[in-house]
Amino acid sequence: MPADPSRVVSDLLELRSLTSQPVDGIPQTVGGRPSDGPPLGSARLAWTEPWARARDWFASTFEGIPVETTTDPAGNLYVADDAYIRKVTPDGTVTTLAGGGPGKTTDGQGAAASFDVPWALAADAGGHVYVADRSNLIRKVAPDGTVSTLAGSGEEGNEDGLGTAASFDYISAMTIDAAGNLYLQQSNLFRKVTPDCQVTTLPLEVPWAWIMGPSGLWVDGQTLWYIDGHQLRSFALPSP
Repeated sequence: MPADPSRVVSDLLELRSLTSQPVDGIPQTVGGRPSDGPPLGSARLAWTEPWARARDWFASTFEGIPVETTTDPAGNLYVADDAYIRKVTPDGTVTTLAGGGPGKTTDGQGAAASFDVPWALAADAGGHVYVADRSNLIRKVAPDGTVSTLAGSGEEGNEDGLGTAASFDYISAMTIDAAGNLYLQQSNLFRKVTPDCQVTTLPLEVPWAWIMGPSGLWVDGQTLWYIDGHQLRSFALPSP
């Protein structure tokens, strides 16, 4: 029987907290160096009871198990359900914010907008959802469901620039800071998109060997944290 949706929201918050707790037998590094702290990684949540309940509810409520989810400071959950962006409030109410079917990248409101395949999500305190689309675009979904394209030409590349003058290539993780800056992980590069849509590549030296499959990216002040496989790494961000 599917889980109660309001319970699933708390389950997912629990899953999120589990990823920041120690996991026996998994090595940890911070900034590429061994840490004095306990091992840490995302494997702790695998096949736990709350994860099983969440999977059951997702399978019954959405098209399938969503690849991407994110939360905002108010506790709302946002889900990339196929090519639809769905919102789950803390009381379990599910609504579709935007999306009219897969395979296109049309801006518009609600069902008039479309996504190719959302690969990464982030949400700010104002209820705006940011979508890294498979078509190498950064999209923004307003609380009323209006979708706009913030950055990306749609072509594969690593070009910095303003808005559509910039290019991306397979964005696999994304997060946002309190000032509204987006941070993206792209292969062994980290990119930044400012609120005025200026795209830059951060001067962080990340060996290819470190990129073992992203499972988390978040920013805390001037520190960018990244889960690489089962290792937690951190980078000091350049001064603004």
